[in-house]
Amino acid sequence: MDLSKLAANGTAEPDAVRRAFRDLRRLVRLGRMAEAALSRIREKGWADGKFPAAGHDRYKSLDVRSYYLEAVRTPTRDMVPAFADLTVSLGKPITGSHGGTEFKEVPLWLSGTGFAQLNREVVPRQVGERLGSLRLKKDGGITYESKQSKVVKLYSEFKSEKSLQSASAFADDFTAALGGCDDASPSQLYNDLMEQVPEWLIGEGHVRRLCLEARDAARVLGVMSS
Repeated sequence: MDLSKLAANGTAEPDAVRRAFRDLRRLVRLGRMAEAALSRIREKGWADGKFPAAGHDRYKSLDVRSYYLEAVRTPTRDMVPAFADLTVSLGKPITGSHGGTEFKEVPLWLSGTGFAQLNREVVPRQVGERLGSLRLKKDGGITYESKQSKVVKLYSEFKSEKSLQSASAFADDFTAALGGCDDASPSQLYNDLMEQVPEWLIGEGHVRRLCLEARDAARVLGVMSS
């Protein structure tokens, strides 16, 4: 917009003056739209609709496009539930075999309070999801086959490299069961949370607690089935 068209020297053409005033009014309107968007982002963390588009070096004040704006938010622990109510349970066992060795294969289920993305917000939700399967061997050994077909042992402590690999397999399956997205696509914040939650599950002892629950339930089932 050329503000020189508004020069009060008696030389400005009427059409040029009208265009200048029209552009000024448009700038005011775009400014209000931008202010509303910033207010929404500060309050909710996101905004959608039509807003002024800005280039790297200057505002394209007359270029309006519809797109999604989302403030950069770092995942924090209080965005998801405490996970204290999480519990595991066993499904109906079947007979399986691997490498000529027979075992009882038992589906493992997770229930409790998880989280979901709804309308671009992270909210609590109740879950009751099947995880992988426990394998109960005749010699008393118990392993877990994750949903990614990774077979690991159940440990009471997670200190060695192999035990930490086991914890990671459980944490990944727990996180996949706990999370959910009810929107058309997940936000960056939701994706970041899905990356962070396994560390919280392990670090706060939830994986260890649930693994011990699963192991104890499997041992009881093994005794009852023998």
